[in-house]
Amino acid sequence: RVTMREAIQSTLRHNPSLQGAFAAIQARQWELIANQRRWLPSAAVEANPDTTLLGQVFNSTVANYPNSTGSSFATSTYNSSYRNFSNYSTGSIGVILNWSFFDPSRQPAINSSDQSLRAQTLVFNVVARSLVLDTQTAYQALQEKRDLIHIYEEIYYQNKRLLELVKAQFRGGMTHVGDVEQKQTQLLNQLTQLRLLYRQQAQEAALLASTMGRKPGSAVLPSEEVGAPPTWPMSQEATIDEGLLLREEILASLAESEAARWEAKRLANTYLPVLMLTGTAYGYTGRGTFSAEVGQEPAPFFSRQYTVEAAVGLGLRWDFFDGGIRSAQAQQARAQARILDSQAQNDRLVVASEIRRSYASYSTAQLGLAGAENAYATARRSVHVANKRYEIGIGTMTDVVQATQMLGDAASN
Repeated sequence: RVTMREAIQSTLRHNPSLQGAFAAIQARQWELIANQRRWLPSAAVEANPDTTLLGQVFNSTVANYPNSTGSSFATSTYNSSYRNFSNYSTGSIGVILNWSFFDPSRQPAINSSDQSLRAQTLVFNVVARSLVLDTQTAYQALQEKRDLIHIYEEIYYQNKRLLELVKAQFRGGMTHVGDVEQKQTQLLNQLTQLRLLYRQQAQEAALLASTMGRKPGSAVLPSEEVGAPPTWPMSQEATIDEGLLLREEILASLAESEAARWEAKRLANTYLPVLMLTGTAYGYTGRGTFSAEVGQEPAPFFSRQYTVEAAVGLGLRWDFFDGGIRSAQAQQARAQARILDSQAQNDRLVVASEIRRSYASYSTAQLGLAGAENAYATARRSVHVANKRYEIGIGTMTDVVQATQMLGDAASN
């Protein structure tokens, strides 16, 4: 058994639908963080594109210069032909730094993610509010069912005692068998009604446990008594105005619409150039035989070589044409924004209609509450009078049955 407050707290902590909605918020938060981090520089480590991280290099060259005989080129550079080879171990490593300081698509992406996060937070609030309402409704239904069961149990046991009295009168010749059969039939009907109420109570207790996030097969019953009904201080028009201002469904549609507009701007801005600062640094080492002449001793050509290259400058990336794909996607996002604007307008109509219906139901219930309480009190007195009249012999069993039926109807209302 739990209180209303405990039931609501359990729902907010353990209901899987709410946990899924919260995970969706976290996903949107990380999407926003990812887009915000596009302001930061990027760094990468890679091997020199012209060689490998670690490896062995072997090459050989055969060259002929048929027009070099007798020229200064032949005497100062090569003979008419040469053959050489290289065989060495090599290693290289490089670091690349990039910072895109001008990216027209970056801020629209951040703004779109921010609006998507806001929309998802509003959806979370919708789920939470609906679950709290479901919990309250199920809890109050169980309270009412419990009180109704107590009333029907009281009626049942009173009628059971009256049935024993009727049987005793029948055995004494003071009444006829019709009264006995009529009372037995009524008692059986009341027992059937009680069984139905017990089954409904078990189903509603399981529903409340499910809403609270309890394990399958659990059932929860209320520990509090039915309290005085709350009053609503605002007029219908003021309630509608506040609902249109605060209802998360409307605000979520508007936020999603704004996110779609920023997405359209991001896609359009991808056609603009991106400027960046770029820095690269490569280190290279080699150990072995370099450009040794074939047929000669390779030892003189053995060496260790170390090379470092670095460059810093302004970079440019400009994807100015893709066949219009991103332009079409931007138009799609703008159309989606218009759809969401229409959805927000429809949400406003739905919210206003829901508030009017709920307010009318509340007002009707307030007016009928006093009448229902008076009808129940009158029905209880009628049953008492009918029983007493029957006991002293001036009333009929039909009067008792009808009064008891009216009491059951009044209790249900």
